[in-house]
Amino acid sequence: MPTQTAARSEAPAPSPERGAYFHLLVVYVVWGSTFVAMRAAVMGDSGFKPFSVGASRLAVASLLLFAWAILRKVPLRLSRRDLWVSAVSGVVIWVTGNGFTMWAEQTVDAGYAALVFSTVPIWTALIGNMIDRRLPSARLCGAFVVAIAGMAVLGGSGLFHAGTHLLKPTLVILSGTVLWGMTTHLQKRLPIHGPLFVSSAYQQFFGALGFFLMVLIMGEPWPHPTRQAWFAWGYLVLFGSIIAYSSYIAVVRKFPATIAMTFAYVCPVLAVLFGALLLKETISPNKIVGMGMILGAVYLIFKEQRVAKKQLRL
Repeated sequence: MPTQTAARSEAPAPSPERGAYFHLLVVYVVWGSTFVAMRAAVMGDSGFKPFSVGASRLAVASLLLFAWAILRKVPLRLSRRDLWVSAVSGVVIWVTGNGFTMWAEQTVDAGYAALVFSTVPIWTALIGNMIDRRLPSARLCGAFVVAIAGMAVLGGSGLFHAGTHLLKPTLVILSGTVLWGMTTHLQKRLPIHGPLFVSSAYQQFFGALGFFLMVLIMGEPWPHPTRQAWFAWGYLVLFGSIIAYSSYIAVVRKFPATIAMTFAYVCPVLAVLFGALLLKETISPNKIVGMGMILGAVYLIFKEQRVAKKQLRL
């Protein structure tokens, strides 16, 4: 009888696990495609400027999420600490992580932007070492060198020539990835409590405020989007903001950081493929080699974290 009782109590356990992996799959596929949607929204004469896209999409997405919470009679109140963490996370992840990448995609391909962005686990690991006051390991230093070399190969001979179109957007994307890494540690050390979509709503609301401020600072004109840009904007609102970001918060809550950051493996590859398929972006030999080097560096980071975990258990 005790065995049967234990079996009955353990039976529902696989369901949350499947749900967690579903959220991870959503982040992989949707975020891989949003690099292409961001490019479509701001490229050429689309009518949208990058921070205008961010401000409008997050404003709409956060209002829809708040409305959903009210309809379901879910409490919206957060503690002062959770509001502070939501504000910092929302502004940094959205404005610098997403907005800086979108700004760069005015002039660079979606696949290129995604591959540079994929270095975020490297900065996350380096920042973790700094916070814990530990010297980086040889593997971590090697990953850093390989990633920088991979970006050099990815950009070709023109990347480090002053005045070329690649250098400035590359540095802008990298600054966003470093700030994203800092915010990841903030969220892990000070997790936000409350329902998933309420947390997502607050972070996107604060992100929208940050984007509106950037619109004013940059002096972006009132947008006059094309049909393609509107379609991309709608995709970013529904899939990128409401669905995928809520799933990302779930992944951060339910998985260790090593698993949560695996989107850096998958999203860039999907972005390159989606860019070639939907925007006719070329997959050049240097892009393939650079992609392999950057993703190899990311793999070294995850291996480093697994080794560190095993050593802690001993």
